[in-house]
Amino acid sequence: MLFQFITDYIKHRLTAKTRHGTHSPFVYKLADEVIYDFT
Repeated sequence: MLFQFITDYIKHRLTAKTRHGTHSPFVYKLADEVIYDFT
């Protein structure tokens, strides 16, 4: 299960170009404020 999560995450990071493809508001906010925050 953890291995599948890690491979899915890596695949997503390689293919996702922006955070606008995320579904839930929680995941969008997480991506916006944590993952893609380059400041």
